[in-house]
Amino acid sequence: MHARAEIQADPRTAWETITDYERLRDFLPDVERSRIVARDGNRFVVEHRGAFHLLFIEIPVRVRLAVRHEPYERVVARSQPGTVDGAAQTLRDFSGTYVLTVVGRDRRAGVRLDYQSKFELAEPLPPVLGQLFGTAMVARGMRQQFEAMVREIERRQAARPPIERTG
Repeated sequence: MHARAEIQADPRTAWETITDYERLRDFLPDVERSRIVARDGNRFVVEHRGAFHLLFIEIPVRVRLAVRHEPYERVVARSQPGTVDGAAQTLRDFSGTYVLTVVGRDRRAGVRLDYQSKFELAEPLPPVLGQLFGTAMVARGMRQQFEAMVREIERRQAARPPIERTG
């Protein structure tokens, strides 16, 4: 999945939002919990728990990620072996990258946020369900989460006092 948005926000606000793991459940749909379980400099281990929904169908999500920060430019996450809350992960493989780029927009600086991800479910969905909705359902959930991330960046930026320029 690939998604992109140009946002009227400073890079710090965007960065603080995409790396706010402990509060993701407050603004991302279908995230039940997200927590940092280990950190070493710019490297983190993050566990996510939630679900993807389509009509009456729910795919639980449990994933443990090795995350690397390149401050104000890139966040790279890859699935890591292990359990989440003592249960097996529901994604066999996951990789995702956020890239922040400063851009000019309407004579003011903003950021372009690019998100790229690849995933593989640990257990295949039932044949008809999987063929009709499986990958599309997860991709739809990821797109909704990306859109919610953009809205949260915009909300946080609007809540910040404007920067006064002198000179």
